[in-house]
Amino acid sequence: MVQGLISWLFWLVLLGGMGSAHARVQNQPVVMTGAQFGDLHGEAVSSLGLYRYRQGRIEPIIFQIDERVFDAKEGRVAYALTHDPGGALTSQGNGRLDAVDELAFMSADAGEKARVPVAGARTCYEIAITDPAAHTMAYVYLAQREGAALALGSQKTAYVAYDVARDAVSTERYQTAFLPKTPLVQAELVLANREEGVAQNVLDRFKMRFFLDLRHFFNMTFKEDSITSRLLGYTAGPIRVIRRLVIYQKIGPIRVTPKALSDYIFYFDRLVIPSTILAPFDAEKHLKAGSFAFGGFDFSQNFVGSQFYSQRNPVPVVIDGRMSPAEQALTREDINWWAVTGEKGHVVVRVDLDPVLVKAGVTIGLHYDDDNHVAAPPESEPGQSIIGFDMDPRHLPKGTFRLKMYQFFPPKDFKSGDESRYLDAAAALRLVSRKI
Repeated sequence: MVQGLISWLFWLVLLGGMGSAHARVQNQPVVMTGAQFGDLHGEAVSSLGLYRYRQGRIEPIIFQIDERVFDAKEGRVAYALTHDPGGALTSQGNGRLDAVDELAFMSADAGEKARVPVAGARTCYEIAITDPAAHTMAYVYLAQREGAALALGSQKTAYVAYDVARDAVSTERYQTAFLPKTPLVQAELVLANREEGVAQNVLDRFKMRFFLDLRHFFNMTFKEDSITSRLLGYTAGPIRVIRRLVIYQKIGPIRVTPKALSDYIFYFDRLVIPSTILAPFDAEKHLKAGSFAFGGFDFSQNFVGSQFYSQRNPVPVVIDGRMSPAEQALTREDINWWAVTGEKGHVVVRVDLDPVLVKAGVTIGLHYDDDNHVAAPPESEPGQSIIGFDMDPRHLPKGTFRLKMYQFFPPKDFKSGDESRYLDAAAALRLVSRKI
């Protein structure tokens, strides 16, 4: 009887919290496709607004809608970027909401379940956001409305900012920039989620290296500064910045590496890089054993003292420019995420492979070398504390497949175990839309 009463009270409190005025969900970027808002298809994107109900009134919040179009040349649905690399307007979208377009906003801007309708709304969708970790719910409303504009409810006007001239993105959690002549190379990472001290660049550069030993031919080595990478354009909105690169390597007219089309999508607390890979040949027929490829973050001396761990290396090791016995003993096989944490800031990095690659036998492992006596140019500081992922390129099949990398920048109070909020699908926000 008592146990049943306690259980009943628990669920009463839980459900009450899910509908209360003070219920908050963790602050994550929310992305939904236009397919979830069928009655708004064909309507002008400029006529749509996103609203919340808070403190007894309806108010707008910041959001963005990114149009997407089918790119026949790339053979995929791609973002209709709004600007070319120089900043000139160049949108290829039709200006109307389609099923493949994307709505983006921040979950923390959501409010309560509305007790009054959105004034002047001709069509309105309620979006319910459930946070399974906090057992709370919040709501926003996508509406096409008429009449005078409502006062903005959020104090923020943007969560991200893009400096075109520097090819740099900044948020409250991080700042990162890329080399002008090699936009593939991430050459600055300033962490605002550090516990103390002055903000400093903790990154020497992002390195990408290939060694290809060709059958009946010669071997070739490529480094990130010699790999062709071109910025194709960008979209800079208040919720996210999207910049697109094409990456490949040729010898004369022959492309000797897969071609990658990568969208760098910057949010308040993360950078997501989905890539479409076009492999020109079946690598196993052309590459010999000994071929390798890796990409990773060569951290600067400003990050010394931070601690590394991963899903198969739960005991942290210290980054200090010397390979300790514990570092030498790290498990390197089948690693798809790792974290670096400490008073100088926190980073969690993850890679997801296309099931096509997994079926072909492609695996990724840990690439780790903490030795400031080993030069690996080009680099700004001699030696390296590089952490990333490596892969045997011989297993790459001919064809088109996808790969996605994530860089997460948690809050200052991040600690080991908290990475599950970024890595565990069960912790993801649940979204339900309905026309009202």
